[in-house]
Amino acid sequence: MAIPPALDPGLPPFAQLLRRHRSRVGLTQRELADLSTVSVRAIRDLEQGRALRPRPDTVRLIAEGLRLGSRARHDLEVAADPDRRAEVDPAAAVPPTALAAQVGRDLETGGLAAELADGCRLATVVGLPGVGKTRFAAAVAGVLHARMPVLWAGPDSTPLRDPRLAELVTAWSTAVRTGGRADDDLAEVVGARAVLVVLDGIDGPVCGDSVLRLLADCSGVRVLITAPAPCGLAGERVFLLSGLEPADGARLLLADHPGVADPVDVDRLCRSLDGLPAALAAVGSWLSVYPLPELAATDPVCLLDDTLLRALAGAAEPYRRVLESLPPRFGPSADTGRLLRDLLQRGLVRPVETETGRSFTVSPLIRSVLAAAPPTP
Repeated sequence: MAIPPALDPGLPPFAQLLRRHRSRVGLTQRELADLSTVSVRAIRDLEQGRALRPRPDTVRLIAEGLRLGSRARHDLEVAADPDRRAEVDPAAAVPPTALAAQVGRDLETGGLAAELADGCRLATVVGLPGVGKTRFAAAVAGVLHARMPVLWAGPDSTPLRDPRLAELVTAWSTAVRTGGRADDDLAEVVGARAVLVVLDGIDGPVCGDSVLRLLADCSGVRVLITAPAPCGLAGERVFLLSGLEPADGARLLLADHPGVADPVDVDRLCRSLDGLPAALAAVGSWLSVYPLPELAATDPVCLLDDTLLRALAGAAEPYRRVLESLPPRFGPSADTGRLLRDLLQRGLVRPVETETGRSFTVSPLIRSVLAAAPPTP
């Protein structure tokens, strides 16, 4: 029995795809010609493998006549011009443009960028809500973009300019976030070239197999993740993003209100907010209403917006009993080593260097949030 042309392994991929799509929607060659305005002879030659390199306009018209979705259209375009699959246009793969400059963190940004450029292939930036993980990742990506394309995968959308590439990145990101099966399309597009993939805003378990398979299939890929806590993946480099140093915190707090300010009040506010950029910016907005000394004497929880408060309370709630029972300064013990590591990696406690060595303290902002928020039943 003769093999149908669409299944003939000797035919070019484009011929097989075209015949398969046309048969699926139940169109004859004449009907597809009428819908696409491509001649019947051209469609016949393409399906029989006589025409091997259709023009992009021809492929576009046929895809519109078949009413293909973006993924199927992309596959048809790649089959028509296989070299397209190997293209990752750096101009179409850029990090998002920040609306405001990052305050401080120059050493951290350069350090992590250097690690990713020099061999680190998987890094996760962790820390409290509002600490600026997304902005920091964008700064790192901005440094690396001079050396490699950046595929940015946020929770809702991607700023990639190429819609076909954006769809592949979004599909892969969705599979990682939901535990679904990730296709190999992104790996085929990236190939062996150096590319930074940013998974921003991970909030929950990730499909580690999809991340690790992309790293295994694409030798030049680096993956940068932002998340509240480590993802627990093999080879993961955990990068804790802490609050701003007092001088940088003061710059952010007073950004819209330059002038003479009591350094004691400024320092008190920065420390009570644990140098958290989102909290500093929120409190700074109150300076147009209240004087700095009054704000410095106010419970910081009263100055933050509800979204940030809920996020901070949510991060601390699973550890409430432990955090509320810890003394102002404490050190590790044989029984608390693992727990202390988890608290540190979530930004809930921070190290304090003293003359007698290192100790730890609960974030003052977290103490205030827990005191203001009732325990979850």
